Amino acid sequence: MLDNNFDDEAMEAIRENIALGLLRSDGIIEDLPEGTLSLQVRASEAQQLIVLKQFPLTDFTLYAEPIPEGDIIERLPEIVIFAHQRGYPRLEITLDLFELLRRMANGLLPDAIEFQPLLEDLKPFKDALILGETRDLVLIESRYRMHSITQEASKIVRTTM
Repeated sequence: MLDNNFDDEAMEAIRENIALGLLRSDGIIEDLPEGTLSLQVRASEAQQLIVLKQFPLTDFTLYAEPIPEGDIIERLPEIVIFAHQRGYPRLEITLDLFELLRRMANGLLPDAIEFQPLLEDLKPFKDALILGETRDLVLIESRYRMHSITQEASKIVRTTM
């Protein structure tokens, strides 16, 4: 992956995996539409409601860390960058973080104490992204009923997923 020798389909699968891992890092296990990056904005146990912001996954790029020129003969990048097309926010993904996101996308729950340092590395990226604008929200009611809320032509449209 680090040498950028993947076709578009493989890169899309990796971005989908990262997006799903980011969603699962908040403990959200519900299935959401592919092609989006969803992040938890708010959750209330008392009201049994979770609010997610959704961003088109096409707004994000994935590329290897640029390697500075120098006296080194051969060197592999140590991180992969997952960034919004504006360049900010961006998440520097180490091999350990990539493995954790991949495992969470495959069902691992983020409850273990040993995951906390890596999950803390996600917080600045997620916080910056949550502050950004989007036209799409998802409401998860009582852990099973989902509503999609979209702004279209100055109108709010709600649909049940």
